[in-house]
Amino acid sequence: MSIEQSKEALLEQLEALKKENEQLRKELSTLRDEKYNDRPVSFKEKYAVRILDSLPDMLTVFNQNEVGIEVVSNEETNHVGISNKDFKGMYMREMVPPEAYQNIHSNMRQAVSTGAVSTAHHELDFNGEHHHYENRIFPLDEEYVLIMCRDITERVTTQRHLEVFKSVLDKVSDSILIIILNIRISIIKIILIIQLYKYTNYKNVSQFQKCSDIRKVHLRNEEIKPQNVQSQI
Repeated sequence: MSIEQSKEALLEQLEALKKENEQLRKELSTLRDEKYNDRPVSFKEKYAVRILDSLPDMLTVFNQNEVGIEVVSNEETNHVGISNKDFKGMYMREMVPPEAYQNIHSNMRQAVSTGAVSTAHHELDFNGEHHHYENRIFPLDEEYVLIMCRDITERVTTQRHLEVFKSVLDKVSDSILIIILNIRISIIKIILIIQLYKYTNYKNVSQFQKCSDIRKVHLRNEEIKPQNVQSQI
């Protein structure tokens, strides 16, 4: 057999092996599909995407180098001014202001170092309004973290209104207590004046009564003097 014939035979064998390999790949793929189709789909797998889309929080995945991997929530929750498409590959520090970045960065370091969920807060201006956010960071594995950002502006505003109301209520309560105290003091003064008046009036009457008794005794003594007795004889 010449070299050319040997080469052709090898090429034919190689081509046969390629066809056989392709057939095996198709059969394996078919087996996988059948196995997947036979396996019951869990509720979580069936509704995971819908659940994520229905959440009001912005859910993002970063790697531990703080590079954006994906926004897993719907577009309406995005409040960083960067589209979900442009989010991939961007650094976190490029998405948010320095102060907000520092808060999220510190929280992420805490979550990564402890391996547990960590919570912090940051503020952003969004659509011309100042918003307050709570960010909770969940380590997914040794490479990725999930950041859940929730808008808590309404809760913060309500809390501040309650604090103002409580402060006003405390001041009103203090004023009421002062008024009540002043009223009590005034009542005590009135009672003291009345008692003093009664005591003074009683004393004057007693003195008058005493003087009257003395006068009566004096008159009786005058009546029994000797000249009066002689005249009577």
